[in-house]
Amino acid sequence: MNCTQAALHLAPYPTEKLSAITISSALDANTTFLITMNPIASGNYFRFKRDDSVGEPDAESDELYLHSCFVDIGDYEILTNPHRPQCIAAGRTGSGKSALLKRIAQCEERVIEIHPENLSLQYISNSDILATLEKSGVKLDIFYTLLWKHVLTVELLKFHFKLNTEEKTHTWLNSIIGNLRKKINPKSEQ
Repeated sequence: MNCTQAALHLAPYPTEKLSAITISSALDANTTFLITMNPIASGNYFRFKRDDSVGEPDAESDELYLHSCFVDIGDYEILTNPHRPQCIAAGRTGSGKSALLKRIAQCEERVIEIHPENLSLQYISNSDILATLEKSGVKLDIFYTLLWKHVLTVELLKFHFKLNTEEKTHTWLNSIIGNLRKKINPKSEQ
């Protein structure tokens, strides 16, 4: 069974009724699910068999169905339009934030994925100095704003100049330093 078949069977039913269906992956393999949604009005029944799949529990791991089953409710256009002020996907667990971001990464040409767990921010969050400063009443808003601007700038530079190895990064930095030296002291090069 694929997503299209499931959508054809379930389409006559209001979506608020579908949200009440929960299928646990912990049930034994012999379980068959019979879901009846308003059978008097439509006469349609949908039966889940033990080998059927309705996708993964989260968008991050659903490679099979996410692309073909994605339904845009208007957020895609908002997040991909650089002239719109909205730029953050916020919502409750399971509301589709990850699916939306994954869809954007699949369909748009220039996408940079930044994973917070890869950013070494734990050093800052565990810093005794920052905790002491905050307890002393020091406002660190500007520091955090500049830190995020720095992180985003570094990621943009890495993407634009394809700095995906340490060697490429060193070569690129050395060329910038060399160009700056030429501009600062042009006579030394002659």
